[in-house]
Amino acid sequence: MQGKVESVQQDANSYILKIDEKEQFEVANNDLIIKRVEADYYLGWNFWFDAATKAPVHNLMQRRNKHWNPYGAQHYELERLDQHRVRVINAIDSLPEAGWHFIAKWRNRPNINRTAPAIHLQDAKRIQLSGINIYSAAGMGVIGEKSEAISLNRVNITTTPNSNRVVSTTADATHFVNCKGLIQLENCNFQSCLDDGLNIHGNYTTIHRTIDAYTLIGEVVHVQQEGFVFASAGDTLHHINPNTLLPESAPIVVDAYRIINDNYFELKSRQPLPKMTAGDGLDNITWSADLVIRDCRIERNWARGVLIKTSGKLLVENNYIASNMSGIRNWGEMNFFNESGRVTDVLIRSNIFDNVGRGGTGNPAIIIYPQIKDTSSIRQSGYYNKNIRITDNTFYAFDAGILFAQSIENLEFTNNKIFQTKAHRPLFPDRPGIEVRGCGTLNFSGNTYEGWEPAKMAIDQASIQNLLLKGNKGFLEK
Repeated sequence: MQGKVESVQQDANSYILKIDEKEQFEVANNDLIIKRVEADYYLGWNFWFDAATKAPVHNLMQRRNKHWNPYGAQHYELERLDQHRVRVINAIDSLPEAGWHFIAKWRNRPNINRTAPAIHLQDAKRIQLSGINIYSAAGMGVIGEKSEAISLNRVNITTTPNSNRVVSTTADATHFVNCKGLIQLENCNFQSCLDDGLNIHGNYTTIHRTIDAYTLIGEVVHVQQEGFVFASAGDTLHHINPNTLLPESAPIVVDAYRIINDNYFELKSRQPLPKMTAGDGLDNITWSADLVIRDCRIERNWARGVLIKTSGKLLVENNYIASNMSGIRNWGEMNFFNESGRVTDVLIRSNIFDNVGRGGTGNPAIIIYPQIKDTSSIRQSGYYNKNIRITDNTFYAFDAGILFAQSIENLEFTNNKIFQTKAHRPLFPDRPGIEVRGCGTLNFSGNTYEGWEPAKMAIDQASIQNLLLKGNKGFLEK
């Protein structure tokens, strides 16, 4: 749903919102009911887009409406003014500006905000998408599930030309789940999406219980993966410790797989199962893709640029990324989405990161770490990721954070150029530019930083033990 701020009343802590004229709505229980889709638009799940740039506004996370405004200690109120206008009162401490675009996503039914991707590939092989424009989708632009060898060339996901719309897809531009073979994206433009430019990952399912020495009942955890076919006969799985996210035993080869319902499955192993506990994880390593994303533009989208969470060979090269959160992110987790993604061979080369991180989430341009429950176990149990090279990239940065890395065996950050800009007000000016924790061999060489003062580096004792620090300029080492 899209609207626009017509005016702001500072003294009344309110603003007048004009809803797009094609929308028919009513106000009930202090929320908007959009009649054409019978959906409850929750004003607290909203985005502000700048009128001039049509990009999410600076520090968006601090400017969302709230049903309960903690600053005013009161619930917001909605007052309908006429057929297309509503006054919003006491919903936010920092009021929007006149002319800003208002975007809301509906939340009253599970999965409705991903109800209709533009292109859905499932159990597909050797698919080429070329010369395609996707202007709108009530979900992702392109999603591939359990598919192999997918190529996108000149796939443009953006708003309709000469339109007043500021959103293309309501979720990721592109998303690949448990795929294998080469996933290749070249010469693509991903713009104005309400989530990531690219997310490629596996899935951690969890063990519900064991039946006998060869059989277990597993569970697909997150609601957005309900009905997902996790494995098939012949696939190789890792048994995952949920506290470390590392393999706990020898690989498991699937003998048979049976779907019980959208949430549960029965799996038989070819060999006796290792000792398992309810809540332990399973990761299907057979379905883990290689990735090339080259010569693409990702901009004006709400979330991250590229999420890399696959154990194949990954190349991120010659891209322009101006995302509202981190430009590149890797993390595996069994806390919410249950997305797996240990990486083993990553080259991030010759990309431009243009003032990423404007959304106010505090994430640096590149962030690589596992979300584990016990961070003290990282060194004792092993490294989550390995062999990551970040080289010859250019960072234009209004904020301090450039790189945060944790639990990586062999990390290189070399020959990168970083320029401090005045494009936006810094949100986290005191954080280190480079922060490294619990890593093995670390090469930080040949990098330059140009700013008003040196960039801070924070490298913990574990990472310093095997550190090569050479030929850097403009960094304050500590």
